[in-house]
Amino acid sequence: MPEKPYVPPYSVTNTIIHLLAEISEQVTDQVECLMSAIGSETLSAKELLERLGLKHRPTFSNNYLRPALELGLIEMTVPDKPNSSKQQQAAANSSIGL
Repeated sequence: MPEKPYVPPYSVTNTIIHLLAEISEQVTDQVECLMSAIGSETLSAKELLERLGLKHRPTFSNNYLRPALELGLIEMTVPDKPNSSKQQQAAANSSIGL
């Protein structure tokens, strides 16, 4: 007779689901802020940090930039060189021909 898989108690499962929903909502809010900051322009990370009023680059990258890139909402102007000093970001539906 096969063993039953472990199922955490309801309260633990419910808490995890609630936390995941909170995290997802926060990322969505941050990505929305980023998209508002970009608008139809092509901007560098430094310019975006200034517009968003952020100072901590890792927070910006992890919570704003990467999720927007992964969702396909923004594009890099130099996709082959993500760390290029000339790197900029633009909304995915705008033309990037620089």
